[in-house]
Amino acid sequence: MKCFNFDTLAAYFDGILEEAESKNVEKHLEFCPMCREVMEALKKEEAFLEEAIQAPKLPHDFDQHVLKDLTPYENKKKKQSWKYQFLTACSIVLAFGLGASMYPQLNTLFGEDTTVSISGQQNEEKALYSVEDNGVKVNITEVSSSPVKIEVFYEIEPTEEMEEKFRDNLLDYDLNDIILSNDSVLPSVLLKNNDGIEVPFENLEFSNPHEWKGSIILYPQDRNNIPNRLTLDVEITEILDEKGIWSFSIPIDITDSKRDTMTVQLDDVMGMEGFYQLELLEWIDAPNAKILTFESTFSNEEMARIQKSVEGREDLLTSSSMNVWLEPIFAVYTESGEELRNKGASVSSTNGNHFLMEQEFSLKARRELGKHTFELKGFSIQEPIDAQFSLNIASGEQVLVNQDSGEWILTGYTAKMVDGKLKVKVTGKSGNEHATNLNWELLDSDVDSNYTPIDENGRFELEFELTGTEDEVKTVNIDFLSIDKTVMLPKPITVPLN
Repeated sequence: MKCFNFDTLAAYFDGILEEAESKNVEKHLEFCPMCREVMEALKKEEAFLEEAIQAPKLPHDFDQHVLKDLTPYENKKKKQSWKYQFLTACSIVLAFGLGASMYPQLNTLFGEDTTVSISGQQNEEKALYSVEDNGVKVNITEVSSSPVKIEVFYEIEPTEEMEEKFRDNLLDYDLNDIILSNDSVLPSVLLKNNDGIEVPFENLEFSNPHEWKGSIILYPQDRNNIPNRLTLDVEITEILDEKGIWSFSIPIDITDSKRDTMTVQLDDVMGMEGFYQLELLEWIDAPNAKILTFESTFSNEEMARIQKSVEGREDLLTSSSMNVWLEPIFAVYTESGEELRNKGASVSSTNGNHFLMEQEFSLKARRELGKHTFELKGFSIQEPIDAQFSLNIASGEQVLVNQDSGEWILTGYTAKMVDGKLKVKVTGKSGNEHATNLNWELLDSDVDSNYTPIDENGRFELEFELTGTEDEVKTVNIDFLSIDKTVMLPKPITVPLN
């Protein structure tokens, strides 16, 4: 299932989308954790701005008092980027225009929160390990471990030049990892037992640093036979293009977390008979991670229908622009009824109709243990379709006839010249009541496939542009590749996990 772009999600958040498209976004958000993360970020941004707007009004002579107490600053740099000057100007405007209550938030945004201390003294007091090279200090502040997951939290104390570069990146909207910038060398990570023998792990992750903080996450491969005591060796050789060596050898004891980790083997089977099936396989409840393993499967009848619908179009099944996909729409609730937030999933597929997934959930608090409930709400499906249309496009508005391909009908188009190009909008209708999005492409075109929402009444609109003159008739061939479908259960199915 493809996600909506940021502009569409932002427009939905601001309430300016058309009703049909808003409903498509709402359906998508029900089962897409990545897009829900974007919506959470937008909510936090709105709350931040709201707090700024409601800040108390400063005295009329506040700026005079502040400017009177400022001491001259000798700029040691010969030249500053326009972005940095712009940022400085904006900071002054914000400070005087929105009030002093915004100052802590601005400092936090640009990595200068005084509660963390620029000198690093407080960091040294709370850091488990610290290494400094080329004026850059890296502190290991916390280690969270269990047989399921090991996460090491770090905090970087950058130089002034690095802070300025990071500000420039913010203004460029280039929020790359501080450690993992585009051309940087990956940190080396080695997990070993007390005898120095390597302990295999998988799914190594580096979380995006915020305010010069982040974490390194790894998942031991053999959860059932992992030693109680381990050592994690980490070596970082590049931080925001700054070369150096920051090496750590971190002892890890998972004795207590082993005792607190619960693994439940499940054999619950549910779904929509004759169409889609879900089997719960395993639930792991650890102090620092919750992981659910399940398998979703197309029925033999449904898979036969899909294959028949594209008979003779094997290119669709091997095309990189589409996949056969089946994912449950579900939720996991705590004992108090609070929904756990999906963090991410690893997926493997067998023969294109069995999908094994391992879904991890975010924790609000570590060591958050207790009873949990699984609820199946429906299924999200992607499947190939076989429909092609050939249109003769000319300027103006046209009602189309005999443009019917089974479940798909093209009803008309409008075309007009804009900046030397023919802007075309083709309207159509789907007979599939569960369709939410259409994946299509123009044949004989270098443009990648397009993704168009389908409203609850089955209507959709294709947009593209053509080169040529206003009185020229252009022939276009449109190929429908796949659709996304959302099929909800008449009533959710609930299963206890503990």
